[in-house]
Amino acid sequence: MKTKVISAIAGLLVLAACGGSSTTSATLESLQEEAGRLDTVYGTDIQNRNFTPLADLPMSTTVNYRGVIGIGPASYLPGGEIAVGNMTANVNFSDNTISGGANSFFDSEDGTPLSGSLALVASIDRSVGITAENSIIGTLSGNLADTGNNADINLVIHGSLLRSDYRALHGYADGTAQFSNQAGPTFIEAEFGLERQ
Repeated sequence: MKTKVISAIAGLLVLAACGGSSTTSATLESLQEEAGRLDTVYGTDIQNRNFTPLADLPMSTTVNYRGVIGIGPASYLPGGEIAVGNMTANVNFSDNTISGGANSFFDSEDGTPLSGSLALVASIDRSVGITAENSIIGTLSGNLADTGNNADINLVIHGSLLRSDYRALHGYADGTAQFSNQAGPTFIEAEFGLERQ
């Protein structure tokens, strides 16, 4: 995923729309709409690498971000279902810690709601360079399930803040899903886009 040229949020929209049917729930549709809106507003920033200068990050405030995450098989694996959900990040610039998570997931192939959630534990590394590109590192982990199957999800995330006013947060994740009906793990990737509230 890190090598894809298209913006991550545009990718989320494509993934969320794949396989959709007329019976897809309004909640999944709202995720698709939000992914499209985020792409319209921030897609150019991602493509043009308009990351927040580290010198512009605040030192003593907390900012809440909300957006969309899409999870699917690693890019080198064929096919597979995509899970799309809500994601939040509470960024404490005072101590550079980030908490939050992802929930309200849907299988974008058939619109089936998935139970469970993922917890976000991350931090800001202010020593990475001039801008906040890949300055957010951490984990996103938990369990997602539908009827008859569940998966333990473990992802390592790398995120970047966008624009001089740190208006949005965008990133990638790589890791594994251990499905209850499979002997070994499946390698997965994710993309997420969030906007300051």
